[in-house]
Amino acid sequence: MILPSRYNPIDMQIQARFFPTSFRSVAQAYRRTGVLLIALMILLGGFGTTWAEETSNPDEIKQIVEKVKTIEEGYKRENLGISELRDYSKQLIAFKQVTGKCMETEQAALDKADADLKQLGDIKKKESKEVLKLRKQQETARSLTEARLQECTALNLRIQTSQDLVDARLKKQLEVRLFARGDDIFDVIALNLKQPVKWFTQSWDYANKNSWLFNKATASQINWLIGSSIVALLWGLLFRWRCLPWVARRQWSDTTASRFMVSTVTTFTHDAPIVLPALAITLCMAIFTSDLKSVPVMAALSYGLSFLFVARLIIRISLNPTPPGQLFLQVTPSVAKQLAQRMQVLAVLMMIGYLVIDTLVWASLPEFARSLARSAIRVLLAINIVWVLWLFQHLAGKLRHSWFRYGLSLVLVVAVVADLTGYSNLAGWLFRSVFGTLVATGMVFTFIRLTRDLFISLEYARTPAEQRFRRMLGLPSEGHLAFFFWMRVLVSLGFWILLLWLLILIWDLSSGAVLQIESYIRDGFMIGELRIVPSRVLFAAVTMAVLIALTSWAKGLMKTQLERSPMERGTREAMITMAGYAGVLIAIIVALGMAGIDFANLALIAGALSVGIGFGLQNIVNNFISGLILLFERPIKTGDWIVVNNTEGYVKRIRIRSTQIQTFDRADVIVPNSELISGQVTNWMLSDTTGRARIPIGVAYGSDVQKVKTILLRIADDHPDVLTDGSAPEPFVLFREFADSSLNFELRCHIRNIDNRLRVISDINFAIDKAFREEGITIPFPQRDVHIIHDQPPREEPAA
Repeated sequence: MILPSRYNPIDMQIQARFFPTSFRSVAQAYRRTGVLLIALMILLGGFGTTWAEETSNPDEIKQIVEKVKTIEEGYKRENLGISELRDYSKQLIAFKQVTGKCMETEQAALDKADADLKQLGDIKKKESKEVLKLRKQQETARSLTEARLQECTALNLRIQTSQDLVDARLKKQLEVRLFARGDDIFDVIALNLKQPVKWFTQSWDYANKNSWLFNKATASQINWLIGSSIVALLWGLLFRWRCLPWVARRQWSDTTASRFMVSTVTTFTHDAPIVLPALAITLCMAIFTSDLKSVPVMAALSYGLSFLFVARLIIRISLNPTPPGQLFLQVTPSVAKQLAQRMQVLAVLMMIGYLVIDTLVWASLPEFARSLARSAIRVLLAINIVWVLWLFQHLAGKLRHSWFRYGLSLVLVVAVVADLTGYSNLAGWLFRSVFGTLVATGMVFTFIRLTRDLFISLEYARTPAEQRFRRMLGLPSEGHLAFFFWMRVLVSLGFWILLLWLLILIWDLSSGAVLQIESYIRDGFMIGELRIVPSRVLFAAVTMAVLIALTSWAKGLMKTQLERSPMERGTREAMITMAGYAGVLIAIIVALGMAGIDFANLALIAGALSVGIGFGLQNIVNNFISGLILLFERPIKTGDWIVVNNTEGYVKRIRIRSTQIQTFDRADVIVPNSELISGQVTNWMLSDTTGRARIPIGVAYGSDVQKVKTILLRIADDHPDVLTDGSAPEPFVLFREFADSSLNFELRCHIRNIDNRLRVISDINFAIDKAFREEGITIPFPQRDVHIIHDQPPREEPAA
């Protein structure tokens, strides 16, 4: 007779998988997350070699045939376990991928052979020997290719049939195990009430008999435990004594990254005297008990305490940091404090569950005691998790949505009911899934928030620390960099994909969906005649982002090097701009190639673009071509003083579509490049920076005109910005006209830098006014004679 899963010794192997409070399950969850992150990078790095494998050799196909035979013989055994069935399913999926590639390759080769035969034409009566020989070779090659295609197709169908059988059997066994029912809670309580003493006597005797500390530990090992804990305690105290004052004195910026850093440092230094000794003892116990088959009570206690202290440290860093640490998450202090307390209680329950279930004490308890302890811990966990979820309504983002909180709470209620009614395995799977969902969601959301704020700070670089960090990367220390915006979008998308992947791993019991998704990601899927390979697309996006980042770094380095050369500013900036466009273009071409885009099909895209240009994109293309002309011909350069229509100012930046002009009022005007090419533009600084200033002046009639000329020339010669060294025409004075009220003169002189034109004119005007006052020369103003005529009222006639 087969016992229910609660009492079946064989099924005790899966308790660690179905029980969420197990320390082993938590460690596996964290380990799996880390392995996924590392595997993602390895996967990205290995795509290039994977893509190079276009076909499978015949020996590999033969090996697959033999392995498929072994699997077909193996899954016929009645005592086949779930782990073996999963291994068979994984192998069959891998074999199916190989045969699928073989089918695609051979089909492409068969199509090519048909095309070659079609080029030779129909068989004629009189053909040359060379044509006959070539036709025979191609027909032979086609027959071999068709035979290999048929072999791969048949093997693929055979593998699919075997996989369907394996998956059906695996699903049936999982359902039987998952929905196996044992005694309900009332029967378990009754059994415990009959023998309450065995709870303590049996576990105490077992622990004493198998105690590592009293039976197996040597004096040197005990000395190592005591010495390492004392040294770690001293290091923790020293760390707290030296770091806390330093953190308090340091000026931290008000950014998320800075708040996270100060919270981490202050909280860790405050808890270091507790965390470091616990980790030291755990390390020693792991080394001393590594050769033992089962974990001793002493080692389990050290592992549990280390987990509790590290979990408490992470919770306090995130929600209740030690002052002067500040919250970096979007949550109010009161809610954060309550959430921290409830999560610490959850950590304590997890540690208790590990100490009770995953140690030798658990093996010493009778089965009815295990069932009661497991049910009690699960009920307490469910209450505490719902207690935590209730506070999520005060959080920002998607975690506060009611469907998330109510959905997980409903699953926990179902798990508790299932456990109390005897469905222990089902309850364990639900608990593990809910707990894994909370851990994965919390970790991913925290990482998204930290990376988002980090990229935002680097994108705008408002603080000195952020500007220094950008200089370390070889980027401009000031200004907006759109590259970090796209990096933020790409990283956030990667984290969302990672969260989806983790949720699939957590909730998928049979791992079938995981394997299928892995196949889709690695080998792609067909949409019509187009094959989309997500792995290639992802790798292409990462490659393009990296190449654009390298382009930005190269532009910054190029700018630094060219500033030291005697090259003109406009030439330097034109070279830097063109290098940036070339780098982006190369990044796009490389990314398209890695994504599997056939460049032969780009002719269709070019044709579509030409039609679009003909209908409505002429203006954009005109500005684009005009921007290239401006960069190469350089009629205007960055920093030039130009006049375009009614806009006058300095050229601040020349882009591929438009040019940014900053007026003297510090207003930025965006001018399309086509206007600068097709219209009239006045450039005061095209060939050099020198220019001419004209200062008109009028004096009263009767003034000594020769004296006026002498004074004006002397004022011009005395100004330091006026050129009098022969490199430009000397200053001279023109007697322009006899006006109505004045004799009009004009002083013309060349200055060194046209940028200073208005200032030089102002200085000369001040000097002229002062000199004329000293010499008694009058500067007249227009005079007018005004005659006022008073209208007299009409004279009244005397009365008759």
